[in-house]
Amino acid sequence: MVNQETENTKQNDNSEDFGSMLDESMKNLNTSLKKGDVVVGTVSSINEAHIIISLGVKQDAYAEIGDYMENNQIPYKVGDEIKGFIVRMNDDQITIARSLNRTYGNKILLRDAFKKQIPVKGKIIDTIKGGYQVDV
Repeated sequence: MVNQETENTKQNDNSEDFGSMLDESMKNLNTSLKKGDVVVGTVSSINEAHIIISLGVKQDAYAEIGDYMENNQIPYKVGDEIKGFIVRMNDDQITIARSLNRTYGNKILLRDAFKKQIPVKGKIIDTIKGGYQVDV
């Protein structure tokens, strides 16, 4: 009788430990990723509007097809590696983009790079009133 009670207590403790460990690991999956990070993932599928990318975390990332087109063609196929910046993140979805342009740009990241004297590469895309449009 005592043996059976001890066995039941051990099973309950083990299942509670496993449950708490699983919950903790699920919480920590995306904590290392944040907006502005550069990520590399594998293209898992392509549809009319998005490229779906597996980053090895609990949810896939999405990228707009137009952002990655070259000469009106998508240079990627399923299984290829793709690189991008995290531009939006929530519990349901991660969105990446090829660059941090005006839509997704984060002036704070550039200011931090300036303060820390971290060199950034850029390409002048266009001349605009009062300066240049630069893809950093």
